[in-house]
Parts: sequence; structure tokens; C-alpha cells
Amino acid sequence: MPTTPEAIVAAITDATTTGFRGRLIARGQARAMIWRDGVLPADAPAFAPQLSFDLHSYGYGLLGLGLRLLEMDGDVSQARIAFEQAATALESVMARGDRQEADRHFHFVMAAASYHLAHLSARAYSLLTFIAADETDCLVLPDGVSPREGASAFINRLTVLGMVETMRRDGHSALVHTAEAIPRRREISALIRVARALGSAPPSQ
Repeated sequence: MPTTPEAIVAAITDATTTGFRGRLIARGQARAMIWRDGVLPADAPAFAPQLSFDLHSYGYGLLGLGLRLLEMDGDVSQARIAFEQAATALESVMARGDRQEADRHFHFVMAAASYHLAHLSARAYSLLTFIAADETDCLVLPDGVSPREGASAFINRLTVLGMVETMRRDGHSALVHTAEAIPRRREISALIRVARALGSAPPSQ
């Protein structure tokens, strides 16, 4: 993991070079053009089964590099390149992907935040419309899942956003996680870092 601004810039440059990882971004965008709700047509090219995983890993890796570069007062223009590529990777998975995928809305929020950090606010807003459209749908509960358990699919994610907003509003600089919060730890940590980069959360003390 790069630990200096110079090393981070070098890692970003390498990861955003055309052809990186077998043209990963291009493959993701090509698949996104033809699949619907995560399903490819019968005559589609053979995309790697792990393509979505690779795009998520690539996107969050670049987002992390960009955030770390900002936190170290590094090259802002390079951070913006990382944010745009990260958002593009996440969008290529989510925009026409499986509507039942776990953490779908979280990935949309992170992709939108990445576009915003890259100063591409119109593209950020366009992604948030997917979330608004999804919210008009009904949640079909699998057999054996109670209405109370189904409701938690929304409550948990809203709780994460509420915790970050409460922290910002009340002037706090940290959150303490209980054992029950562990399943949301990744989301809480990511949201706090992105919120701080956007200037809506207080700096750590």
C-alpha cells in the first residue's frame, strides 16, 4: 500500500492507464451496454464471471487512493482522476446490474460521491435518480423472512446515513461501534471518509 503522496500518484497513474488489467473499465462498460438487471442476452460475448467483483475492487481501491491523497494534501488533480475512474467502474456494475444485489444503493451512493469529488456533479446526480426509482419498488421477502427482518434492509442503511449526519451536526469527530454495528462498519467508515473529503464532516482530532 503506497504511503507517500508520490507513491499514491504513481499508483493512480498506473491504475488509470489505458489497458490496465486487460482493459477492465472498457469490459465493464461494454457489458453494461447490453445487460438488463444483471442478465446478458443469449448471444452476448463471454464476460468473465468475476468481472463485477474486479470492478468493485478496482473502484474502491482507486477511491481509497484518491481519499488518501487528499488527506495527505497531495495533488488534487490526480485525486480527481482517481475519483472519476472509481465512479466509472462502480457505475458500470450498478447502472444496469442486478436490482437485488446486496448493497446496491450503497454502491450507487459511493459512485455518486466519487463523481462529485471528481467535480462531475451532473453525473453524480444522474446516479442518485436510480436510487429514487428503486425506492418506488416493493421489497419481495424470501420465504422465512419476517416483515420486521425485511424492514431492517432499509433501516440499517438509513441508520448509517443518520449516524454520519448526527456526527456532523453535533460537531463530533468520531463514532464508536458496538458489536451490533459490525455488519455496517465498512459502510460507516467509507461514508465518513467521503463526507470529510466533501467538507461535510469535521476533521479527526
